[in-house]
Amino acid sequence: MTKDGGLYALETHPEMNSAQKPATKNTRITTPYGHYTSGTPMIVNRETPYKAKLLERKCLNKKGSSKTTFFITLGLEGRPFAYKPGDCIGVLPENDPGLVAEIIELTGLTDLRESLALKVNLMRVTTRFLENVLGLELEKEERLHYLKHLDVLDCVKKHKVKQPELFIESLGSLLPRFYSIASSDPDRIDLLIASFSYPHGEEVRKGVASDFLCHRAKDTALIYPHPTKHFLLPESTDTPIIMVGPGTGVAPYRAFLQERQAGKNWLFFGERNQETDFYFEDFFKNHPSLRLSAAFSRDQEEKCYVQHKMLEHKEELWEWIKQGAHIYICGDAKQMARDVTRALEEIIQDDDPKAFLKTLRREKRLLLDVY
Repeated sequence: MTKDGGLYALETHPEMNSAQKPATKNTRITTPYGHYTSGTPMIVNRETPYKAKLLERKCLNKKGSSKTTFFITLGLEGRPFAYKPGDCIGVLPENDPGLVAEIIELTGLTDLRESLALKVNLMRVTTRFLENVLGLELEKEERLHYLKHLDVLDCVKKHKVKQPELFIESLGSLLPRFYSIASSDPDRIDLLIASFSYPHGEEVRKGVASDFLCHRAKDTALIYPHPTKHFLLPESTDTPIIMVGPGTGVAPYRAFLQERQAGKNWLFFGERNQETDFYFEDFFKNHPSLRLSAAFSRDQEEKCYVQHKMLEHKEELWEWIKQGAHIYICGDAKQMARDVTRALEEIIQDDDPKAFLKTLRREKRLLLDVY
């Protein structure tokens, strides 16, 4: 997710009809997790995920961009489960096989290859791992250093494994990652994922799930639906919506706008550069009922983000809010969501803007999906 937005503004209208397709012909489908009939839901959850085919993967950033953001499409053959705009998808990632191979080479634990690849978190160590597997007796400060700064590969480079039989059970689980769905087509799931890496000592580590989906997954990925209880479209298209989503935070709004081809819809999107980082540009520009204010923070000397674009339209936004608009904020929780909330406090023409926002939340008219 990016905090960036900028000073460029567009006001427009897009294409793309997302009417629900008719149910596919009923046929018996076989998956690694059981059998089901197309057109009827099967039980899909974290314990019994669906093996989705990878249909498309492409980088949306153009040459010269400082970002690497991928558009990924996963197929839902036979519609094994239903989803709605605003929902997320849980992805069960796999660890980097190169990292797994290094650990096995250092430890000789060849029989643990599958568990190391699929079951455990290799980015963090636990106290149990330090004490039981490596046999370390550490003072509090040194133990905290290990827990905060070292991963499994670091530890097996420094220490011999004393109890290999406890290796897997002493590590944390490899947890699913959740991504907002960027589509409303029942036969597919579109995702918008930022690929990233980070310095780790003298080495570089990659995000486990983002690297898996954006680079390493070959043909399939294990997924399951993660429905939202709150980040939902209003029942009527007569209700205006205001959507704020810089970077990959724009993903659920593509699903919203595929679903909503009418009504009053206003999107505030932000990224670094218009020329290279304008995700879904054609779709947004050609939508039949979208007003788009786009901010590109690095296209001018003074950076300007989505909250600044909102303040430029404060009078009109206040009119929309008075008309009953639902406000959606998706993306970075640390900075962007706070900045947008402060901008809303300036936009709201009330004696107590903070109390007004609390009322909007209580009425489910101010909805956040931030992380």
